[in-house]
Amino acid sequence: MNTPNFEQPFILEFDACEYGVGAVLTQEYEEKKYAIAYASRTLSTAERNYGATEREALAIVWATKHFRPYLEGNKFMFDQIVKHSNGCERQKM
Repeated sequence: MNTPNFEQPFILEFDACEYGVGAVLTQEYEEKKYAIAYASRTLSTAERNYGATEREALAIVWATKHFRPYLEGNKFMFDQIVKHSNGCERQKM
């Protein structure tokens, strides 16, 4: 993990699956991407009934709120993490 540079834009990567949501806050330095922080949580019983689009939207909102101290007042962009076919089953959240 790296120390954040508040002079550079942040990249908020996110993903969602049947059981949870996760996010990675990153920044690019010299054409390399570095992780600043990681976060994840499991979905509630009700949230597990959401469709894929709703879960992805939930991941965006949750991750933005979670990393608000880093993002507020700074430039940032979103980047969706693309899963492999087995996706959530192989990822630790």
